[in-house]
Amino acid sequence: EKDKRYDESASIELKDQSEIWSKLEGLWEDTRYSYLPNYQPKEIDDIFGLFKLFPYTGFQNLTFDGSRGYRHTILLSAHKDGPTNNGLATYADVFATSTHEKDGSAITLPLQS
Repeated sequence: EKDKRYDESASIELKDQSEIWSKLEGLWEDTRYSYLPNYQPKEIDDIFGLFKLFPYTGFQNLTFDGSRGYRHTILLSAHKDGPTNNGLATYADVFATSTHEKDGSAITLPLQS
């Protein structure tokens, strides 16, 4: 069998290399729970002491375009004193690329500060 790494006809596109990328692509909603190191629920955030972390809601949009992958995440936490107060929304972006192995694996790029 020919080594895919050196095969010029082998695709560098993530979705061509592994079907998992097509199955993961899309908008996802989830419910998240935070725990302390002793496995007890972490009810309130550490920074402000105002926002519920047990549970909170996350939205992720996963896109795979050619050799690139993008994950955009938004997390929503309610205010501890109820819906009449503003909650907290945070976001994170992660970028990935296919590897030279051409085996369906992807690596994420390091965060820049």
